[in-house]
Amino acid sequence: MLAPPLPQGAHFTLSYIRQPGEEAEVIAEAFQRLGQPLLPRGNMTGWYLMVGIVGGAALSLFLNICRSLILLPAFGLTPLVDVSNLILICSVPCLGIYVLMTLYLRREAHMQRTAMMTRIRPDVTVTVTVSPDGISWETSCALVKLSWSKISDIEDRQGRIEFDSDATVHYIPAHAFHNQQEQAAALERIRHLWQPLEPAKP
Repeated sequence: MLAPPLPQGAHFTLSYIRQPGEEAEVIAEAFQRLGQPLLPRGNMTGWYLMVGIVGGAALSLFLNICRSLILLPAFGLTPLVDVSNLILICSVPCLGIYVLMTLYLRREAHMQRTAMMTRIRPDVTVTVTVSPDGISWETSCALVKLSWSKISDIEDRQGRIEFDSDATVHYIPAHAFHNQQEQAAALERIRHLWQPLEPAKP
C-alpha cells in the first residue's frame, strides 16, 4: 500500500504492507553487518584458518610417518613418491569435503531464513511516523519508537531506508513510496532531522 504524497514540514506519516521475505533479509543482513551472522561462519573465520593450519601440519607429519614406517617397508613404495605427492593425492577428498561443507552452510542459512520468514506475520500494515523527536513504527499489535539520538546510522541499502541503533535495525521499504524521487526526498528530510552526535574530542 503506497502512502499519499508526503506533506511538507518536519512531521509526516507513511505506511506500507510488511513482506516477510524482505524483513527476513533485513534481519539477516543486519546480523552480518553487526558481526553476528545467522550461522557462526563470519565469527569463526579465524578459527577455521587456525584449524586448517594445524590440520595441515598434522596431516603432513602423519603422512611422513606413514611413508617412512609403513609404506616404504611394507609395500616397497618408491622413494620418488614423497610427502608432497601424498598431499596432492589427499587434496582431492579434502576439496570434496570443503565443497560439501560450503553447500551445507548455505543450506543451513537458507533454512534459517525460511524459518525466520514463517515467524513473521504477513500482510501487516506498518505506519511510520517521522517527527522532530524521532521516528516510530506502529502495527495493530506493536509500537516501536526511536529518538534520533538512539539512531547511530541512516543509510539507503538495497533500495530501503535503514535505521541502525545499538542492537536493532529498522527500515522503510521502497514500496512505501510512489517513486524514487519521493523516497530520496524523504531520506533527505529524515537525515535533516537526524543529527548524529559529534564524537567527543580528546
